[in-house]
Amino acid sequence: MSRLAKVAPRSLLFCGLGLFIVALAAVGCGYTYLDPGPNPARVVVSIKAQAPAASLPSSGKPVLWDWGLYLVTPDGVWKRLGPTQAVKFSALAANPLEQHLIFLAPPGKHELTLSLEGYVMVEAGDQTVARPVASYSKTWQVDLTAGQEWKIVESFGRP
Repeated sequence: MSRLAKVAPRSLLFCGLGLFIVALAAVGCGYTYLDPGPNPARVVVSIKAQAPAASLPSSGKPVLWDWGLYLVTPDGVWKRLGPTQAVKFSALAANPLEQHLIFLAPPGKHELTLSLEGYVMVEAGDQTVARPVASYSKTWQVDLTAGQEWKIVESFGRP
């Protein structure tokens, strides 16, 4: 058997495996949101967050933020609330981060948690890793009614 005949099946296997991984990554990029039901409440969120200067590396790399508004179920599971418009919630490069969005939430008594995580990508040997530089969260107990608009205005860190 020729060398090409031995290598070709292996190359096809790796190529197929690579395409499978890319397809899985593409499917996983979207967010899964809690179904707010037919007549949801609207939660208007205006936030500003800044990572403390003392926590930032001297390299000048940008602060990246991941954030979201979650409904916490009685068994402690966090379910992401969906916005009224398509937006990105991760790897947002800004310091300070400023966001103004409307989320849809089901009516009823709930615990809502706003969570923000700031990080900087740094070199660690031959890898690039996320180094946390800020973490903020706040929780509210709410009793939302159908069609209600409820506002959250928060500032974290020093602007």
